[in-house]
Amino acid sequence: MADVTKEPKKIKPQIIIACAAAAAVVIGVAAFLIIRYNSNLLANTVRFLRMQGEVTLLDSKDKEVSIQESMRLSAGNKVITASESFAALGLDDFKIVSLDESTKTGINKKGKKLEIDLQSGGLYFNVTKALEDDEEFNIRTATMITGIRGTCGYISANELYLLEGHVVTTNNFGESIEVEAGQKLIVDAATGKMRIEKYTLYDLPLLVISELARDDFRRAQVLAILGISEDEFWAYAWGLEPAYFDWADLGRERPEEPEEEPEPEVVEEPEEKPAEEPEESKAEEPEEEEPAEEEPEEEKPVEKTYTITVTASEGGTISASASSAKEGEVISLKAVADGGKEIARWEPDGNVTLDFSDGFDSPTFVMPATNVSVHVAYGWATSQNNATPTLYAITMSTADTSKGTVSCNPANAKEGDTVTLTATPNGVYEFAGWTVTSGSVTITNNTFVMPASPVTIDGAFRIAAANLNKQQADGTIYLTSSGATAIHNANANELII
Repeated sequence: MADVTKEPKKIKPQIIIACAAAAAVVIGVAAFLIIRYNSNLLANTVRFLRMQGEVTLLDSKDKEVSIQESMRLSAGNKVITASESFAALGLDDFKIVSLDESTKTGINKKGKKLEIDLQSGGLYFNVTKALEDDEEFNIRTATMITGIRGTCGYISANELYLLEGHVVTTNNFGESIEVEAGQKLIVDAATGKMRIEKYTLYDLPLLVISELARDDFRRAQVLAILGISEDEFWAYAWGLEPAYFDWADLGRERPEEPEEEPEPEVVEEPEEKPAEEPEESKAEEPEEEEPAEEEPEEEKPVEKTYTITVTASEGGTISASASSAKEGEVISLKAVADGGKEIARWEPDGNVTLDFSDGFDSPTFVMPATNVSVHVAYGWATSQNNATPTLYAITMSTADTSKGTVSCNPANAKEGDTVTLTATPNGVYEFAGWTVTSGSVTITNNTFVMPASPVTIDGAFRIAAANLNKQQADGTIYLTSSGATAIHNANANELII
């Protein structure tokens, strides 16, 4: 019997290679999707990086949430810092936002659109990688909204310090302006007017100085723009009170004041003792008091500086003698009104009281231990109200002056004056009423208020009711027929209408 057992077919090597290649492609695509998915999750994650002092986290319903290390934040969360406190948030690997003390922010996020709502205080932003075309990152305050793409700076309610790059800021009236590195944008809260000026190292908020102290790369960029050396920066930074950073945290030691070298001790040679006198002749000598040791002088803490913000309504300008000052310093303000305008009122915040000893346009105040804002409002000058008023004519008329006369007082009047009318009937006639033939006025009790235009008024007369159907001494009879007044002269035997 023949053996019918068949040998297994051999798989060609080409088929094995093709299958392996296909599997590698599938695995590669899957890995790419997983990495892409995870990177999107990372890019969309908002989390706490570090904080100091008193920091509060609220959910979308303003309910307080316990903060844990590196916890993630969600859309609708609000972060609040107290005095001398701060919090740093990582919006992803390339966007960092540090909240200044006494700051409240809200986080609004939808897909790749992220918006920080700065409700009070200020914040430092640092975007180290330019945003993708489909990404959007905005910071909104009460007076403006700023689009951030790959820049660094500090923003408060109506100020923006740009440290690197450029941004476009839009006010509440839809007007936009570009801000470049080294520039400071100030927005007038009342009018929305925006102006740009250059800032110095000493204008920057303390939070910015602390962030630059931590970031060697960003500090080098900013110092190059300002024309400041490293030594000058650190000499200034070391003189500040580190309210929310520790020098040890920066990997630096705060310089100590040089100790004074002790004076060399003077060795006194022992004096020769005189021969002892008898006990009776010894006089008691007073003991010498040792000089009191001088207490070392306490190192005075470096005083903190606070910002001064001044704004003006339309109609003039305002300036301050300084943009920042220490507690106790006297600050001078100067208001200059445009033509035809004058200062209506000063509106300082509750932290200061203005002294007008030098004039109403040049008040002063003593700087408190907090930031200060002062607003001046302008109005039309009193001299504009005292200008010679325009007088408008009043024309009086009547159909038949034999029946009576009309007049007014005054004959010419300015807008708002009260005009009195007088009607004087003759003989058997009586006054029948007024008719305004030109001018928009209403006559009440023989008076009206003068408008800003001429007026013409007609007065009418009629036979008094007591004289109707009554024969007069000359034979004339006044009668009515079908509502019309007629005069019948009996002697002439005629009817006069």
